[in-house]
Amino acid sequence: MSQAIFLAHLRSMQKQLDLIVQQHLSPLELRHYFLAAEFEKVKMPSLKETTRLFTEINRKLTHDAQNPFLWVQRGLAYQKHQQPHQAISDFTRALIYFDKFSIEYLTQQDVQNQLQLIKRSIHDISTTVATRLEQRFPQLLGYTHPKT
Repeated sequence: MSQAIFLAHLRSMQKQLDLIVQQHLSPLELRHYFLAAEFEKVKMPSLKETTRLFTEINRKLTHDAQNPFLWVQRGLAYQKHQQPHQAISDFTRALIYFDKFSIEYLTQQDVQNQLQLIKRSIHDISTTVATRLEQRFPQLLGYTHPKT
């Protein structure tokens, strides 16, 4: 079943559920029910928006796969869309590429900020994984700018 058909089916089921709920709730309870549904719609990004975001990041990654900042960006997008395994995978790749990345245009503070962002993001997903990655990548604890 295609995604468009699936989404149309879900919308149809939601309308049927709304009709059933209306028969059993008081006007005040109905108000709460429909307000909650509207808030849910507001905070969820549209499928088109999400697809465009991932397409753009993936396009950039095909041209510059060793850029750790792109991996961080995609990891954050995965985390925002409740896909923690993909997010951790991308954050880990970013850490690997930070070791190899040419930092002649970056300050130590820029790199430190990105590493701290990765650390916080992974910790939000899983403290166990964050601890293991800190052991594997000690630069998360303190980055030192290489001497040129």
